[in-house]
Amino acid sequence: NPHSKASAEYGIGQSYVRAKETDKAKATFEAIRKNYPESEFAKAAAYYLAEIAMADPQPSAEMLTSASQLYRQYLKSSPDGRFAMDAASRLKELAKNNSIELSPADHELLALAYFDNQHWGPALDEWAQSKSDTQLIKRAICLAYTGKKDDGIQVLLQAIRAKPTISYEATAALIANFLNREDTKKFWQQIAQTH
Repeated sequence: NPHSKASAEYGIGQSYVRAKETDKAKATFEAIRKNYPESEFAKAAAYYLAEIAMADPQPSAEMLTSASQLYRQYLKSSPDGRFAMDAASRLKELAKNNSIELSPADHELLALAYFDNQHWGPALDEWAQSKSDTQLIKRAICLAYTGKKDDGIQVLLQAIRAKPTISYEATAALIANFLNREDTKKFWQQIAQTH
């Protein structure tokens, strides 16, 4: 069973990490990524390989670039994964130390990870830096949860105008929870007029 074998090898790799047998851990995680590329273990192996590179006391520029790529791969495949917030923090740390530069796509990736982990404010900050108009429904949700209900309404209406067939009902209901009765009525009227 490939899943069981990948799981066992992943456990071995984690054991090597805990025992500080870095070379063996690295070889094990690289083998998992090669042999089981679509598995959840390959996704997590990317995170561990990045951590191994970051643990080097004198990481080269090449190692830092490799680590940043591995963190990006992890976040892209598992924005809600167990290590997502650690990977996001590491990427931001690498950028803060001028080891890498975050692209608009990186900010989008970070925003999705923050969103999936219910870190509404940081998600909004990252979307602002991404300079894109994507994920409007998710942005509206973040705005509602951060108390910016009027902005959330406007972003949701923008999303509906951009894609009239978009499924927005759950987000609208969420925003309505933060409104009084009169504002709720006006809100639903605005949505009706947007169609």
